[in-house]
Amino acid sequence: WLSLRTMKRGFDGTEEHMPNAYATGAEEGAQNDTMVLRLLVSNLQVGTIIGKGGANIKGIREMSGCRMQIADMVLGSTERLISVTGSVDGITKAVELMLGVIEEPGSKTSEGGSAALNPGMASEGTGQSHTLKLVLDNNQVGRIIGKGGSAIKQMREESGAFIKVEATPTAE
Repeated sequence: WLSLRTMKRGFDGTEEHMPNAYATGAEEGAQNDTMVLRLLVSNLQVGTIIGKGGANIKGIREMSGCRMQIADMVLGSTERLISVTGSVDGITKAVELMLGVIEEPGSKTSEGGSAALNPGMASEGTGQSHTLKLVLDNNQVGRIIGKGGSAIKQMREESGAFIKVEATPTAE
């Protein structure tokens, strides 16, 4: 998986985005292609993303236009897999909304939704850091690293993120 750290929001609520190819392994111009982003998220954060009665996840699905699946809890595991399927722009929006919900867990509306999903209630950016764990296949990791590490170096420089690639044991 790939760990991205230090995704920051500015004081005006804007965010700097990494180029789409960095996050998904997509080629430029593939904005409308359907793809899947798989994230490992802590059980506590998954509960916040789902929200009371599923209000948050429903809003994220509607606002991003993405299909989202959350894997069942596995006994002894502290994380769950979230699969987000959609266009590059839709996936980017879904991740932004999930981070917004995580940042404001105490800001619930009377309908059970989060302030992050209700633009009139949104507060200014917090500058919080987040760790995103992406589940990628070897080809995707190779594209992120790039020839001689050039792509990952560029991502680190342009985004200011701490990016670490870890190999997972493979079944023999």
